[in-house]
Amino acid sequence: MFVRTSPVRLSLACLALIACGCVELSRLWPAPEALPAPAELASPVPGIEKRIERVVNRGLGVPAEEFAARLRAEVDAIARERGSLSLARAEAVLHAGIALAEPGSFAEAKPFLVKRLELCERLLGELHRETAFALADLGVVEDELAGDAFSVEAESLFRRSLAVRSQVLGEAHDETAGSKLRLAALLTHAERRDAKALAEAGVLADEASAVFAKPLPDPDTIWAREVAGHVALLAGDPAHALEILEPVIAFSRSDFFSQVVTLDAHRSYVRALRALGRDADALEIERQLPSIAERSGASELGD
Repeated sequence: MFVRTSPVRLSLACLALIACGCVELSRLWPAPEALPAPAELASPVPGIEKRIERVVNRGLGVPAEEFAARLRAEVDAIARERGSLSLARAEAVLHAGIALAEPGSFAEAKPFLVKRLELCERLLGELHRETAFALADLGVVEDELAGDAFSVEAESLFRRSLAVRSQVLGEAHDETAGSKLRLAALLTHAERRDAKALAEAGVLADEASAVFAKPLPDPDTIWAREVAGHVALLAGDPAHALEILEPVIAFSRSDFFSQVVTLDAHRSYVRALRALGRDADALEIERQLPSIAERSGASELGD
């Protein structure tokens, strides 16, 4: 499966926002004008993030299970003080989940993100921008927990997130395009892809690429080209894959220290070159892969 090299994007939903995803922690305040939120959603609940942060700081080096138990105890205390359906609890669950997912403790993070989704749906409704983030982030965790296997749960969550974003934000919004790329990448998994899945992935990647058409090194534009190129390669069109990936590879050559072009993009490019009989060009890129991996970080790519 194609995974962005940035950290898992836990989008700080419900009350604050993870990438893509994909890393990249940012806040999404206020809520979209089309969906006015309660006044108290204009900023995080005072003090809640600091309380979770203190638990995090005291838990450095602690085993994941014990760390999760400490976070759960703090979240439960906040729920008793502020209410089980309070915005304060929503924010506490949010930051606890992020604290666990960032270092890769996805199994421990999942219960917090499940609760986060429940709270978003109860407090904000199913058709809300932050609920879409909650769906997407839980999907990322399900995908990570599946390892090399395909996650049906992740696909369902990504589809639900995309449906909400399409309806709430529109097809031309960056977040909608991001959902399309995430789903397209998942559909290329070796256990999932067939002609129908690849056709859908191609449409999703093309639509997202039309939104992410910014000058390089815009990371979302690079992500879109990486996914679209990979899909084209799997669909049996190496010439189109080469056309899509060439600007990304050219940028990587011009900016040696760039970390936004992934190893996956270069691997797809090599495969496209070989499929077109350009073995000498492919060999030249292959010789550069160790240094590319060192500066960009290796990520996983479906066969």
